[in-house]
Amino acid sequence: MRRWFALALALLLAACAAQALPMHEIAVGQHSQFHEPAHIVVRDAQSWRDLWEERLHGAPPAIDFEREMVVGAALGTRPSGGYGIRIERAVLDEEGTLVVTLRELAPPPGAMLSQAFTQPFHFVRVPRVDARVAFRVASDP
Repeated sequence: MRRWFALALALLLAACAAQALPMHEIAVGQHSQFHEPAHIVVRDAQSWRDLWEERLHGAPPAIDFEREMVVGAALGTRPSGGYGIRIERAVLDEEGTLVVTLRELAPPPGAMLSQAFTQPFHFVRVPRVDARVAFRVASDP
């Protein structure tokens, strides 16, 4: 009996655990029209086209918005090269919120850098979830 209880408890806890979603990189770069920091969620083709044409230019990568959605982040304008932003993971938590974890990158002190303004960005596609999306910046240990 005790063994069945332990098994049932383990299954219940597993069912309540957060679920990591698969991510597929769409675009990452240093130059964009994101002059201010931004967290982006796109769930339809027209919004995706508008965003891409306005901020990144050209034709956007194809996304199946019936099954997928886009999450992205932009760092805003930085004074030189060496900066970046990465989407590290997307997790559907126990409350049903999609939590997107970001890491902001900065150049090490004394690094040789390009002396041009940059606007780093990163976009990924994830399975579509009709849930609230929260962005979290990871801190270094």
